[in-house]
Amino acid sequence: MAHSDAEHSYIPPLLAVGSVHHHLIRQGLRIKASIVIDTAQCWNTHHFGCLIGYGAAAVCPYLVLETVRQWWSDDKTQKLMEKGQDRALYHCCCPKQLPQGD
Repeated sequence: MAHSDAEHSYIPPLLAVGSVHHHLIRQGLRIKASIVIDTAQCWNTHHFGCLIGYGAAAVCPYLVLETVRQWWSDDKTQKLMEKGQDRALYHCCCPKQLPQGD
């Protein structure tokens, strides 16, 4: 859980992206800016799709990437890879599963 106190509060990524997106629209700046979200709360295609739908141009799922790095260095993971059972592991393919625009 994110650190919260009197001066800091946790803001869910969808709320943050949507708020920034609509603020930029109201200011007439939306087409001049891209929203890039760096979040630990994105680990499947639904999460990617929602963030993109709310206005994000790019998503960096840093916790997933760190988890994959740790899995990759684990002996058990290497054995699964050798056996061809790597489908059980998270592949950073979420964006590949999203529909592509023209």
